[in-house]
Amino acid sequence: MSLLASSLSSIAVQPGALPSELADEIGKIAATTLTLSSALAVTQSRIMAWMTMIQRNLWLHMSHLPEHTRKGLSHQPRGDLWTFS
Repeated sequence: MSLLASSLSSIAVQPGALPSELADEIGKIAATTLTLSSALAVTQSRIMAWMTMIQRNLWLHMSHLPEHTRKGLSHQPRGDLWTFS
């Protein structure tokens, strides 16, 4: 998608290729497309992080580990992998 937006932008900036109004519209559309693509990537990564946390929680609660081991695993520091905003 970003490759398409980049291609359209490069066509739009070539002198005489398109009328200036159309070139401006293409530029706005390309910028919006790139912004939406970025937002989508961030949203997908957050969903994946939540799914990982849910899966880990289910694994800890459904496993047959002794209680003290389970508590130890659930209270360990998470590190950068578990922190996101």
